[in-house]
Amino acid sequence: MPEQDAPVLYDAGAGQTVPLLLTKSGKEFRVSHTLNPLTDERYFSFLTDTLDSIQKAKKLTTDFYGAKYRLWSDLVISRQGYKERRDWKEVTHQSDCIAVINALLHIQILDDTDANTATDDVLFDDESLSVIAFNAMQSGVLISNMTHSFREESKAEMDEYLAIKSNDPVPNTIASAVKLSDEEKLCRLGRKILREWTGYADGSEIPAWHLAATTDTFFARQIGRMGKSFAA
Repeated sequence: MPEQDAPVLYDAGAGQTVPLLLTKSGKEFRVSHTLNPLTDERYFSFLTDTLDSIQKAKKLTTDFYGAKYRLWSDLVISRQGYKERRDWKEVTHQSDCIAVINALLHIQILDDTDANTATDDVLFDDESLSVIAFNAMQSGVLISNMTHSFREESKAEMDEYLAIKSNDPVPNTIASAVKLSDEEKLCRLGRKILREWTGYADGSEIPAWHLAATTDTFFARQIGRMGKSFAA
């Protein structure tokens, strides 16, 4: 029997080549942009840059998308499928740059019923992990069936989450002169309770934009338990 292809795994430490399909004058062109890896630190600074751009914007202009363009400019190494020119970086259309960054940061949380973690257990186990399933994009390939598994949160950790979502000071922490984005706060919280993960290459870090999204989903689902009841 022929060997099955090995599953594609996400590697946060690898560069990416992101494909685009462009249309001009009725013709389609397949192009791509090659990027250096995005670090958590650069991602967090991008979020700060984005917030600053939104706050300064008095009307909708191209400056609204400036943070994504600057992130692209920092990461891009080369582009393929375009006519060669020395000033390629300056003339690349902003829409192309933003599309590439959108693909780089893409994460799709799956419905709880899509996690494919059904068991034959008939009794609820307080100590079992909660699995958040999601898809992510790398180099134009949708990597499916990735998971983050979290332990049950403590009361203090739920209070921390609620403070993040309501933009209040996090309880029992010393105020910092450096304002953190909600995503960075969620990552710090998520790292406390994350126990298992799948879908990553050996040695790969867990990107902040993955962990922020799954942590937010985990706590939102925990809160959602308050509204569930069962009528016989």
